[in-house]
Amino acid sequence: MKSTRPGWITMFISLVALIVCVALSQTQQKPPEPKNVSTSEESPIAGLLPHGKVKDGLAAFLLCHRDRFKIGQPIPLTYGIINVGSGLEWETDLQEAEQNSKLKTRIWWLQNEPADQYNYSWFEVTGPNGQSIPCRASGGTLPNFTAAHVDKFSVVLYHRQFVGRFYPDLRGPLASYPKLLRHDFDLTKPGTYKVRWGYDPLWKVGPWTGTLMSNEVQFEIVK
Repeated sequence: MKSTRPGWITMFISLVALIVCVALSQTQQKPPEPKNVSTSEESPIAGLLPHGKVKDGLAAFLLCHRDRFKIGQPIPLTYGIINVGSGLEWETDLQEAEQNSKLKTRIWWLQNEPADQYNYSWFEVTGPNGQSIPCRASGGTLPNFTAAHVDKFSVVLYHRQFVGRFYPDLRGPLASYPKLLRHDFDLTKPGTYKVRWGYDPLWKVGPWTGTLMSNEVQFEIVK
């Protein structure tokens, strides 16, 4: 019996060492935990979007994809509406989180071209001289939306959700109208330009109505 005890001790120590090595190996191979975890209810981009004044929990945002363009280059923008709700700060307790998760507002879809000054979506452009640059687009006829159009032409935004649209060129017209040679906005002079996007739906048949103005973006046009 005495002669076999050192063998058992050696086997036990070896077994423990093997278990420790496997555990350490698994720990080293485990990927690091992400610092930010996003869900469909809480999009981290929502807290990063600059936006204008909040009204009824909603706010308009505007993004310019570059801060400098040469004369004649397209000027792409992205605009839209975000449901800020009671605020974009992180909830401090479970009750606040549950209340925010129930916040929702139905808004009209961003259907038309914002360059048209008679639409319910438009751009305000200020030139290098500080004067407003008029939109040269011809006014269109707005559709007469009724309650029957609500589901098709509107969308529900929950807390921290947003809806946006990419506009390929502030100057307009779009590439789908190649025969239109004159741009909607005259952006041919070098200097710094300022732009805001406005939203003011007219139809009071269900979705939210009111006026929203986005944050201001600036960019420079050079020769």
